[in-house]
Amino acid sequence: MASLVASMLKRPSLAKLIIPTGRVVGGNPVLPFPLADQQKRRSSDFVKPNHKVLFDGKCPLCVKEITLLQKFNTGSKVEFVDITKGKYNPDHHQGIQYEEAMGALHVIAPDQKLFVGMDGTRELYRALGLGWMVAFTELPVINGIADKAYRWFALNRFWLTGRLEEESKDKDCDSGRCNIPNNAQRKK
Repeated sequence: MASLVASMLKRPSLAKLIIPTGRVVGGNPVLPFPLADQQKRRSSDFVKPNHKVLFDGKCPLCVKEITLLQKFNTGSKVEFVDITKGKYNPDHHQGIQYEEAMGALHVIAPDQKLFVGMDGTRELYRALGLGWMVAFTELPVINGIADKAYRWFALNRFWLTGRLEEESKDKDCDSGRCNIPNNAQRKK
């Protein structure tokens, strides 16, 4: 992967073929790799402060990814909200119900635009200046595959990764709030 990125940086024409510059996805421009004629244009120029991410804090793989991404959260560009801790209040998060938030990653942009699932993942990475890492998932064929793969993982993450041990001690989980989303929620 690193060698591919390095070769793209050396050959701007290749980067332009893979990532169509200027394309708007989810309200944000797809950023090109830093090209010689665009040194002033960096991903941080497009970062909107104060994104909010709703994530499942009992999913081991989800927690590992969020922990890694938090290291890139300089200047508090993103507020990470573990919906399994404390009393989750939908009123503080655009009315997104707990069960709905458990179904997929939700990202609320500063302009209150909502990104869910793979779109949420893309927006989160862009907000942290890492949009280049997921830019390939917006390519025409890969886009559909990535979206379906995300939905499959989100629906099957409990049996794939298990749950963190604190679940049995967690009051919210004792009340059934950490259950797998039901079939009606899976169809969303």
